[in-house]
Amino acid sequence: MKSKSLRSINSTIRDIYDRRALQYAKENKKNNQQNDNAYIVFKLQNEKFGIPLDHCQRVLDHQKIASVPFTTPYIKGVLHYHGHLIATIDLLQFFGYSATEIFPDQSVIVVKDRHAIFCLLVDQVLGLDKYVENELGLSLSEASDKNKKYITGIHHGSVAIINTAIIIDELLVSQKIGSTKLEDCHEKK
Repeated sequence: MKSKSLRSINSTIRDIYDRRALQYAKENKKNNQQNDNAYIVFKLQNEKFGIPLDHCQRVLDHQKIASVPFTTPYIKGVLHYHGHLIATIDLLQFFGYSATEIFPDQSVIVVKDRHAIFCLLVDQVLGLDKYVENELGLSLSEASDKNKKYITGIHHGSVAIINTAIIIDELLVSQKIGSTKLEDCHEKK
């Protein structure tokens, strides 16, 4: 009699454990999906960077950038995008490094924020990836000390995730490039 009741109890306990494991797996999957941040990976010289996908509107290849006189050196010029002229930023020069040369095969990433839209000049777009914010590493390079505020963290030890909100804020303050309204630049359907 005891062995039958023990099997029944063990079966009940096993069912409880199985249900708890399933519930935990569902919650864990849900939490991981909410914490994943997709980003575009791109290359500037020999370094990899990433911009969160929620700040990217589009990647444009082979764009003609018209230079504009009397602007700060990191503004390479403007390009025509959905009927508007959008400032194109040389991110390396913005960070204080030497200027990026413009080549016909370069891409620009159209970056948007609630206040502005502009383009970042990049050497090559490498693809997409995801990160969990609390798993990002810190930059180890002393050379990047002056630019730490622009970097959210390092993913996989080699991709610097850019804090686009801070860059946009600085650009808006220093250049007032946010005069193009974001809603005017949405794709027409």
